[in-house]
Amino acid sequence: MSTRRERAKAPNVQLNKQLAEFEESAKAYRENCKKNLRYAEVFTDLAKLVFGGIIIGGVFEDMEHPIYLYVIGIVGFLFLLSIGTKYYNKGIKEK
Repeated sequence: MSTRRERAKAPNVQLNKQLAEFEESAKAYRENCKKNLRYAEVFTDLAKLVFGGIIIGGVFEDMEHPIYLYVIGIVGFLFLLSIGTKYYNKGIKEK
């Protein structure tokens, strides 16, 4: 037979286990948020570089077809910006 003290301790042990599991899952969740925000930062920085490349490329007028540079650059800029925004929103929602 278990003693009265052991029966009183049993719920506390279970609660401590649940608390430890919760803290571990919260830590993993925060790490995932940080990872998504880092991805967002990288993709938005890449989008800025592509946009800067479009501006710099526009300075050189001796190209035969500069419109292709603009079209490809703007499509790349929007693509990278959309990916960065997606990761940013995902990271903010999770935080």
